[in-house]
Amino acid sequence: MADDIAPELLEKVQSEYRDLRENDSTLARIRKKTAAGSANGKDLDAYAVREGELLAEALRNNVSGDVLPNGKMYFNIANRVLPPVLQEDYSHVADMAEQIQQGMNDKAGIRIRAQRPELEENRVKGLVNLAATADQYENIRKELEGDVVNFSQNVATNSVRKNAEFQYKAGLSPKIVRTAAAGCCKWCTDLAGTYDYATVKASGNEVWQRHRGCGCVVEYDPGNGSRQNVHTKQHVQSDDAKAERIKTSIERETERQEQEESARNERVERDRIEKREEYKGNRQFLKLAKEGNIYVVKTEKLYDNALKIEPIPGFEDYVSHGDPYSIVFRDANGNETNVSAKEYGDILEANGYNGEKMRLIACQTGAGDGLIPTYLAKRFSTEVIAPTEIVNIDFEGNMILANSDEDAKMGIETGEWVLFGSNGRIRAWSSSDDTKN
Repeated sequence: MADDIAPELLEKVQSEYRDLRENDSTLARIRKKTAAGSANGKDLDAYAVREGELLAEALRNNVSGDVLPNGKMYFNIANRVLPPVLQEDYSHVADMAEQIQQGMNDKAGIRIRAQRPELEENRVKGLVNLAATADQYENIRKELEGDVVNFSQNVATNSVRKNAEFQYKAGLSPKIVRTAAAGCCKWCTDLAGTYDYATVKASGNEVWQRHRGCGCVVEYDPGNGSRQNVHTKQHVQSDDAKAERIKTSIERETERQEQEESARNERVERDRIEKREEYKGNRQFLKLAKEGNIYVVKTEKLYDNALKIEPIPGFEDYVSHGDPYSIVFRDANGNETNVSAKEYGDILEANGYNGEKMRLIACQTGAGDGLIPTYLAKRFSTEVIAPTEIVNIDFEGNMILANSDEDAKMGIETGEWVLFGSNGRIRAWSSSDDTKN
């Protein structure tokens, strides 16, 4: 059985990326400006670019054709290495974008909370596909690293866009400034300029677009809160009446967003209730014998062995079949049903789970980025322990993580238990940790 290199690659890239960030003078300088309330749109763009460069460097130093099987980054590797680190990059840039925008709003006397840019899942999927479809990783390595920087910078651009949209709806007249980088191409040069947001807000407008390696800066500075006549280009300072109208518009827009969020929450709750009833009545795997949270048919040897597993302090055991991407249910005839992390969460909730700390005894669910335990930890605000390898349980309830029966019989453990939180892996877990809870 070939070694699974994805977990090790992910750990190496994440570790170096975090070390580079911690010691980078550019990021430190911009953080200091932001804390002082003097950072602006150009600082945000510089921060995003630097974040992307550091992530690209971490990838360059740890991922190459030499370490990949057959020199290729297969989909199962790309899909477990790239999304977590891109998510981390996004979070850092989005956090900084909120702080810088809030500082600019406060400085301009605009009492509007900064809006957080959303993660563009399609861009993440695009980078995964770029890496996975190449016959040789080295053929697209530089291209991928350039796109990582572009991805990071685009988070800053999305922040500009989202805040401009919010303030536009609130009655202000946002201006978008695109500044061309030195020595840039003709396309970028032609796009440089200052635009009324109303004229460029369409999603396909080129002002928001970037080619690979684009160094242009797209920013929005709320200025002093004044409005500008689109035709004369003259600023008209708001009198008390206009200021009151703007304040009212802002309050209405905030109220509208809160109502939309409340409506979304109601839809989610209705869906949750419907799913609960569906899982209670229709899914054949809920007919499995369930005792002590063991979702295994009683005719399986695993069921009897699982009953003898010794619990650990502070954690509830949940037993089922699994793999790195799903929970697997088998009926008495051996037919399998794979369910996603969300579906499994729905099943647990339908059966009365309330967010207790969990040890998920399901094969390989803790491998890679720990998709299932991370989802459960985040959804239920808890902590989840999960295994990185196949769980072998003997007739006395002893468990060993090994990828083959032979290794298990010889007591050769090839996996580990990992503790996960809402942001993913926290640390490895061992029996010596039992007393800490």
